[in-house]
Amino acid sequence: MNSKLIEILLKAIELEEEEHVHDTLWVTDLCQCLRRSYYSLKYPLKPEQKLKRSLIIGKSIHLYLESLLLKHKDKLGIDIEIEKPVRYVIDGMVIRGYADIVLGNILYEIKTTSKIPVKPYFEHILQAGFYAYVLHLREFCIVYINDNGYKEFCMETNDGIINIIKDRVRVLKEALESGKPPPREKSVLCNYCPYKTICFEQKTLT
Repeated sequence: MNSKLIEILLKAIELEEEEHVHDTLWVTDLCQCLRRSYYSLKYPLKPEQKLKRSLIIGKSIHLYLESLLLKHKDKLGIDIEIEKPVRYVIDGMVIRGYADIVLGNILYEIKTTSKIPVKPYFEHILQAGFYAYVLHLREFCIVYINDNGYKEFCMETNDGIINIIKDRVRVLKEALESGKPPPREKSVLCNYCPYKTICFEQKTLT
């Protein structure tokens, strides 16, 4: 039986999750595997599936670093915005998200990982690049943090990313309207996807 605290936490997670309305998508829906996004919209995870250490740690690191910068921004002499709302419309679909950190004219996205990559992941470039484009920032950086250290990758904002996002909006929108999942974007991340069994045509989810 769940304890009272667990019951409250699960309810809080449920309240935190905003329902997807028919004309709204999150930026992460478009940057991750579109087949995963399709399944997550059709079959949302239960709150108990979201009460996991790996998810909580990532959010906690974001909150700590952002609050640290805000607390000392005057002494650091920095012009900073945290969790800046982003909204953009593509083909009638409202795309929403929150940019982690805007420092001067540069956007920073923080990613926690078990292993720092040699180069930034494509989905992270799409996400950060999209935010930078919509916010009219000249540069974006992806900061990877793990137990052994950190690494920063910076790139100039370009129009190519918005064209990729537009194509992905079209693919996901058509899939949701037709009820047919989009093509599988197979990668090592499939091993960690909560929808891998249904994606690979098995009967149950893990």
